[in-house]
Amino acid sequence: MRERIGSDRSYIIHMTTEEKDVLTKTYALARENNEMLHSLKRSIRWGRVLRFIYWGFVIAGAIGAFVYIQPVVSSLLESYKNALEGFGQFNQTTQTTRSPQIPEGFIQQIQGLLNRG
Repeated sequence: MRERIGSDRSYIIHMTTEEKDVLTKTYALARENNEMLHSLKRSIRWGRVLRFIYWGFVIAGAIGAFVYIQPVVSSLLESYKNALEGFGQFNQTTQTTRSPQIPEGFIQQIQGLLNRG
């Protein structure tokens, strides 16, 4: 049973032991929930920071790899281009030179030698 004593603005409430127990348990539960919420906020904040750092490393690594590998790739492409030009010149040279002519009777002479043996 509750009794109000005092003016309208200030109340002194007399509680039973059961009501005090319920209030104490509710207060403990509210504190526990508050601690869990703060822990969640902290975890989310650290997760964001670490994700930002992770993507920073990924992007910096990609840029660094490009800067490091780009000269190597350029030199390889230049070598490939030079090789293609060399093969083109070789192919052009072989097409312009005449292949040697085989005398007409030469093939029959070789076949005759092979048939004897």
